[in-house]
Formats: sequence, structure tokens, C-alpha cells
Amino acid sequence: EIAAGRDPLAILMESYTKADALDIKGRYEEDRMLRIAQAAGIAANAAISHFNVGMYKRAGDLFIQSNDMTEMVGGLDTLALFNSALCYEKANLNAVAIQQYMLTGMYSYQVPDVFLFAANLYKMDGDTASALAVLQGARGDFPREQAIIIEELNIYLMSCQFEKAEANLTLAAEQDPTNEILWYSLGTVYDNLDKTEQAAGAYAKGAYVELVAAAGITTTYKPIGLVIDNMSAADEFEIELARGAPAAEIVRLQTLMCRLPDDRNRP
Repeated sequence: EIAAGRDPLAILMESYTKADALDIKGRYEEDRMLRIAQAAGIAANAAISHFNVGMYKRAGDLFIQSNDMTEMVGGLDTLALFNSALCYEKANLNAVAIQQYMLTGMYSYQVPDVFLFAANLYKMDGDTASALAVLQGARGDFPREQAIIIEELNIYLMSCQFEKAEANLTLAAEQDPTNEILWYSLGTVYDNLDKTEQAAGAYAKGAYVELVAAAGITTTYKPIGLVIDNMSAADEFEIELARGAPAAEIVRLQTLMCRLPDDRNRP
């Protein structure tokens, strides 16, 4: 008889653990492994049922139990670990969700997305320092992952920490000089710091721009592969993509993308 409040699956795991210790000669090991694997499946199915009725915490606990049982038979259920993180996030248990996302990432499952999920939860909790630590760690393993680089940059830009962004991206770009995403990000930071010439140099290294002479304009930063329609030298430029690029990539460059002569120069 099961005591009130006891988890039947937890009791089952305890029983099989004790049985394993007592079965010194391993006579019943095969049967025991089969039953544990079946119990893992039962736990996973129960987790799905609880999730479907909005019992997210219980669903997360059951997914963890399912993986624990799988580990007892020498396996690993990374999907169960990932699902547990999703469940805890739905239950607003961010600390536990982050823990499970990071554990999932440790096993190289759903990477680098799980690191972005963990960083986002840290941001939701107001812990930008931990969010940055996660993103920087992930960038070490995925140096060319655009989503990670941009998310890290966004934290700096949203908090107006342009100097920190400059230092971080300068180091990253020097370590990976062929990474055009890093150079573009660094150029964006220089623009925000009004370091126009450095911005041009960073954009150029990322093959995003070339410096060209233009009548009446001291310096124009011309994105390679884009056609510039200079509607007004003092206004923003309309940029239309050439070479059949998708419409979603149409971008708009503000006046900061050029230095104008005389009284229209930026301070």
C-alpha cells in the first residue's frame, strides 16, 4: 500500500534501486531494466497528459523522472530534459527552467537555442549580468551564430553600455577577424559612440561597406550589393536591395551613415 502523498513513480524507482543492490549475481537484471524502461515511458506519457491540462510543474517533474529512469538503464533522454525546461518556463519557475535549459545544452541538445532561452529568462528576471554570461559562454562554442551575437549586442545597446559593447566586440572581432557579423555589430556600436571613421573601418572589414567619393559629400558609406537612392543629402537614405535579395532584407540607413560637408556635418 502506498502512503498518502507519496509519488508512485518515485517509490518505483526506490524499489528498483534496492532490488539492484540486492541482486548481487544479476539474475534479474534484464527483467528489471525492461520494467524501468517501461516505467520511463509511463512517466513521459503522464507528463504529456499533465501538460495538456495546464499542470506544468507536475509535467516538468514527470519529464525529469522519465529521464532519471532512462539513466538507470544506461541511457539519456535529452528530449525529456528539454521538455521539462519548457514546462517549468510555462509554470513561471524560471530558475528551474534555466537550470534545465543549461543541462540540455550541456548534452548538446537543441543548441544554441537553449542558451538563448536561458538568457531570455534571466533578462525577464532583470538579471542581465547572468544573461550576458550565458550568451558569452555560448558565443565561445558558436562564434558565428548571429542570434547570439545580436542578443548580446542588444543588451548593451538597450542599456546604453556602448563602451562595454565596443570593448567586447573589439576583442571578439580580433579573435575571429573573418566574422562579418562581429564587424558589423562593432560598426553599429561605433556609430552610437559617434566614432564615424572607426564605424566605416569596421563596416568595411565586414565587407558591408566601401568608402567612395561623392560629389558634395565628404564621405559616403556605401553598402556593397545595395543601391543607394540619395533622396536628400541631409535626410536618411532609402536603400533598395540589388542582386535579387528578399524584400525582408530592405534596410534604412540614417544620416549617421554619412558625413556631410560644411554646416550639415554631424557634431
